[in-house]
Amino acid sequence: ISTLTQQNVLCLTTMWVSNAMFANRSSMQLSRGDVEGNSDLLSSKEKGNLANFQDQVKAQEHEISILRWQIAQAHNDEMQLLKERYALERKVSELQMDLKKDDPFLSMMVCLRD
Repeated sequence: ISTLTQQNVLCLTTMWVSNAMFANRSSMQLSRGDVEGNSDLLSSKEKGNLANFQDQVKAQEHEISILRWQIAQAHNDEMQLLKERYALERKVSELQMDLKKDDPFLSMMVCLRD
């Protein structure tokens, strides 16, 4: 049950971060659209600065998309490692139960160790 809870928390956290990033990106695009709509009022130097700024924004958006992909990959890797961990823990538990059944002396040693 705790495994499902941890996975749900991770998924909800990932969704919340993605939604927050999307909301910020949408507001940036609206403000950029307002500036682009009034570009005929700008001088050539200001237009050059605006173009440079837009190139920087596109580069940063590209970097953000790469980072989002890397975060998603890391999340998937972490989920796979957690699945493997819990499977191994189950296997160890089963082996300990088998050990307790087979040998009372070893059973006592395992109990003392825990």
